[in-house]
Amino acid sequence: GRGGPLEGCLIALRPGTGEIAALVGGRSYGESQFDRATQAQRQPGSLFKPFVYATGFEKGRADNGEPFTPATILEDEPLTLAVAGKEWSPQNYDEEYRGNVSARQALEGSLNVPTVRAAIAVGLDRIVQTADEAGMGHDLKPYPSIALGAQEVTPIDAGAALPDLLARG
Repeated sequence: GRGGPLEGCLIALRPGTGEIAALVGGRSYGESQFDRATQAQRQPGSLFKPFVYATGFEKGRADNGEPFTPATILEDEPLTLAVAGKEWSPQNYDEEYRGNVSARQALEGSLNVPTVRAAIAVGLDRIVQTADEAGMGHDLKPYPSIALGAQEVTPIDAGAALPDLLARG
C-alpha cells in the first residue's frame, strides 16, 4: 500500500488504578523509534465530551450561576459561532436536530451541538482546567471546538486522563 504497512499503538490500563498493563508504540522499533502511544498527537474527538459534562456537574453551576446537572436542558438546534473572526457551525454526526435534550441525553447520545452549548455555559477555561488536572493534554486552548475533542493530545494522556476523571466521582 501507500507508504508501507499500517502503524498504530495500543495502551492497556488497569481500570481501578490507571496503571499501564501493556503499551505498544508501533509495529517495529527496529524500523521506527517513534512511539505512537506517547509521542503521536491526535484529536481525541468524542472521548473529550465527558470532560465538558464532568466540569459542569462537578462545579454544579454554569458560568452564569444557573445550576448545571444531568437534567439541565440544552438546545439541539443549529448553532453558528464567531471564532477567530470566522463562522463555525458544529453539526451532529447524523446532521439531525432533536430540539431540547437533557445534558444526560446529550452525553449518552454523543451529540455535538448540545455539547458545544454545554461547554460555553460551563466555561471553556474551566473545562481546560479540568482536562489539565486529569492529565489530558498540556496546551489546550479554550476554543469552543475543544468540546468536540478538536485539539491534539497524545494517546497515553487521553487514556490516562479518563480513569482520573472517573475517580473524581
